Amino acid sequence: MSIPRIAPAAAVLLLLVGSLAPDVAAQRARAAAVDTPRFRLTALPATGAYKSMAAAINEQGEIAGTTTLPGELPRPAFWSAPDGEPQLATGPASDYAEVLDLGASGLVAGVSYGSAQAGPFTWRPGRDVEPVADSAGVTCESVYAINARDALVGTGVFPGLGARPALWVHGVAQDLGLVAGDDEGAAYATSEAGHIVGRSGSQAARWFQGGVERLGLAGTTSSAAVGVNDRGEAVGSAVLHGNDPVPVLWRGVNGLPLAMLGGTSGAAAAINARSWIVGSTEADPGSPIFGGLHATLWLDEQALDLNTLTIDLPDNALLVEATDVNDAGQIVGWATNLDGQLSRAFLLEPVAP
Repeated sequence: MSIPRIAPAAAVLLLLVGSLAPDVAAQRARAAAVDTPRFRLTALPATGAYKSMAAAINEQGEIAGTTTLPGELPRPAFWSAPDGEPQLATGPASDYAEVLDLGASGLVAGVSYGSAQAGPFTWRPGRDVEPVADSAGVTCESVYAINARDALVGTGVFPGLGARPALWVHGVAQDLGLVAGDDEGAAYATSEAGHIVGRSGSQAARWFQGGVERLGLAGTTSSAAVGVNDRGEAVGSAVLHGNDPVPVLWRGVNGLPLAMLGGTSGAAAAINARSWIVGSTEADPGSPIFGGLHATLWLDEQALDLNTLTIDLPDNALLVEATDVNDAGQIVGWATNLDGQLSRAFLLEPVAP
């Protein structure tokens, strides 16, 4: 079970360049029903790129993602400031890459595909991309998140045990363990307080202080937690009764399906210390523009369309997915039709009332 951080590539074929579906302007014009923040938009610079995506933002406001130049494959990118050009990764594993997280120290984690050094990597801007090395016979199969101390979480292949959720501290792999009866799993996110979430088998799970437990939700056929804050609140998605995936919040071990913007599917990607949750939901069912997905903010479990909360969004642009939020309320993700790009990395910054 993979946890994609961007819209399916096939959706690109459905993009309509130009004006949005007729109801989008009406959605933007309606004021939110609760006291909500407003945001100012920055389209992150990427000169010459026809695609860029922001995957993560740290507490310093640094941003990591990818950019794609014509005739090239996606490369890791790092914006130290929102108005400056990104640093692009170099090294044998820097092409056809997906960035998944960014630590407080500026260390980037992700995965490279198709190169001679395909697989999980870390990258410190200014240096070459480095594949994650094996540790005492444990192969790093995937890395999804990184904390302030540069510890990594993901999936390791342990001798005699197979693929299991793993934590790497100073390059040494630790088996996080599985819920009894499961035989594989993955860790997708970690907080600075030591909470780790992901899945054990086909169901969401969390690890804390040496223990592992299932994150439940009645009627779930599969689920995964992909974000967690220092209070242990976790977010992700679940498939209920075999239907479309829906966004979920777990406080403790019991899950709560989150509201959506009008469709039947969505996913939560990240949660900050203020319990702001970001992700995407189907807001315009039947739309050929990235499946009708809109970048979504949840406040007090209410779904809000970030397109309606952004005060300077161009008329023909659409915020498709919000991928991360820091404790200051800065949100990153990607949009379409910003400056004519197929996808464009963005930053939203809260505006004082």
